Amino acid sequence: YFDPGFRPNISEEELVKRWVTQGIRVIHVAGWHQYPKYTYDYAHLIKLAHANGILVYAWIEPPQVSQKFWADHPEWRETNYLKQYIHKDESLTASWRYPVALTDPQCFKAAVNVYLDLLKKNDFDGVNIAELSFEAGRGFSDPKLFTPMHPSACKEFHSKYGYDLKDIFKSGSAYYWKRNPKVKAQVTGFRVEKVYELHDSLLAEIGRFAKTREGFKVIVTFYDTFLSPEMTEYHGVSSEKMIELQKKYN
Repeated sequence: YFDPGFRPNISEEELVKRWVTQGIRVIHVAGWHQYPKYTYDYAHLIKLAHANGILVYAWIEPPQVSQKFWADHPEWRETNYLKQYIHKDESLTASWRYPVALTDPQCFKAAVNVYLDLLKKNDFDGVNIAELSFEAGRGFSDPKLFTPMHPSACKEFHSKYGYDLKDIFKSGSAYYWKRNPKVKAQVTGFRVEKVYELHDSLLAEIGRFAKTREGFKVIVTFYDTFLSPEMTEYHGVSSEKMIELQKKYN
């Protein structure tokens, strides 16, 4: 895995020489380095790598697209139950990612277009869809970091369960999660299903592109909830659901 942001003072030529010496045959390069006045030169890296027999995969990290995308679209930034932007400052940072609300159909469409544009403009050998999940700290125990709470998710949740998703963290509410085990189960189930649906939709979109480029590979990197079951509550993930998609997409 190669993130250019951690190697700013080493040329791609030197990096490729090191990789060849180390016997590295495949690299996954961070695909989110797009900024208002700068975009990483993926084409140059790919050209050098291919000339030395190294395959290059685009590594993407939904629900992050890029810092530029997050900055350009405040209406799509993921929020907590207090309507604060996740990653607004250090106290609201669940991870290094800048998450956007893929539960919003327009946001999802725009994000997919950015991912596809990256793949179409560069001669990648494949793509790694990594850790698509909902940002959070330690699940329900960290309400200020718990997502999704974007209006799009709250609207969908309300239509399905009949109450406001944000109420799960309000101690005076009948739906406060600490006093209502049913609520906790419903919210967890909703998040797991949404992560499954987002993977399914993204795989379908990228799968159509993959068919246009011979040998193009699609990889999904995911949390292992068999060994770490707490990740289901924390991030809305399920290894069993991912196995379903693995079978669906062969």
